[in-house]
Parts: sequence; structure tokens; C-alpha cells
Amino acid sequence: MSSGIGASSSPATISASTRCTTDSWHIRLIQKPNRTLIVVPYDFDLSGFVHAPYAIPDRKLGLRSVLDRLYRGPCRTTEQFEAAAAPFRAKRAEMMAVVEGMRDLEAPARAEVKDYLEAFFRTIDKPDSIKKTFVNGCKTGAMM
Repeated sequence: MSSGIGASSSPATISASTRCTTDSWHIRLIQKPNRTLIVVPYDFDLSGFVHAPYAIPDRKLGLRSVLDRLYRGPCRTTEQFEAAAAPFRAKRAEMMAVVEGMRDLEAPARAEVKDYLEAFFRTIDKPDSIKKTFVNGCKTGAMM
């Protein structure tokens, strides 16, 4: 893909204090020379994207499966979520092509990943679904 860390012509720096873990969220913050931060997630065992057979969701979240999605970020307006969704929609075909090109995954596993991604794209496809999932489903406090 042409976006993300590899797209920058300037190097990024990682400091020892950049590792952040909140519950099962594993991220690294990378600071570019212009002081812009990039969030890089890692350790996807508990995500539906990987769907590891041993993965079970934290019972505090009320999810039945790691395939169930739950937005845990800050509350925003439909317009703000719509703006955040636009770059993902623009990269839909490219993301699906990356999955299709993963020849180390057997065809059924690739199909499962593509189905999972398509469900995400259906969620961000229209303002009504964005509002239902992210705005109306937004929780404050302990869920974040």
C-alpha cells in the first residue's frame, strides 16, 4: 500500500517510551521528524482479522466472539466519523487486493479475511450505518 509508514520520505523515530498497552490494545507510537505521531498496531491475535482459534474476547466487553466488533474510541459526530471513514473507503480495492495477494494463506482463510473486511466496509459505507455503529453505539468511561 502506498499510505502509512512506508509512504513517508522522512524517517520516523521510535523511543523507548512509545509502547502503549491498554487492556488488549497493543500499539506503538512513532514520531516523524515533523513531530506527527503515527499509531502502529501490532499483536492481532485477539482481532477478528486474525481469528486465532484460542482467542476469546474480554468478558467485560460483552462480546461472544473476537469476530464481533465493538467501537471503543472517543465519541464523535457522524460527520467526523464520515471524514475518518473516507480514506478507508478510498483504499478498499487496494486493501482487498493485498489480502488476495497473500498466497501464504489458503483460499478459505483469504475468503474469511475478505469477508471480515467487507463487513467493516459495509459499516462505514453510509452515514446511517456510521451513525448506528459509531455515534449511537459510543460509550464513554470504562469502555475506552
